[in-house]
Amino acid sequence: MTETGKSMAFAAFAGVCAALLIGVTPVLAQESTNQSDTPQANESSTHRAYEATKTALSDTAVTAKVKTAIADDTLIRNDHIHVKTESGIVTLSGLVPTIEMSNRATELARRTSGVSDVVNDLKVAQASRM
Repeated sequence: MTETGKSMAFAAFAGVCAALLIGVTPVLAQESTNQSDTPQANESSTHRAYEATKTALSDTAVTAKVKTAIADDTLIRNDHIHVKTESGIVTLSGLVPTIEMSNRATELARRTSGVSDVVNDLKVAQASRM
């Protein structure tokens, strides 16, 4: 394994450890049992594992930032809003009392660094329910 391959393997290992510490299930590349694998193929697998772990950690950070923004906002402060991030795309779900709160949550998510898009799956409760 080249020095670059060793560095990437260590980075992938460190990323997996970090992901496990913060409660994220790391996405790992499958190891091949084919004896004819080339060093380039092994480095490619390691690189994919590293990139997947890096994306998972980034998504976790984005989710935390969006949740914090929603929790700190004086107009929302709603624990019924769930946030999920996948490859920078944030999905908001849950139940909110007004369309204004739904729009505000979307606005806060869009303003958050690391967010590439926002999917608003929030449901607005009928007045008699909340």
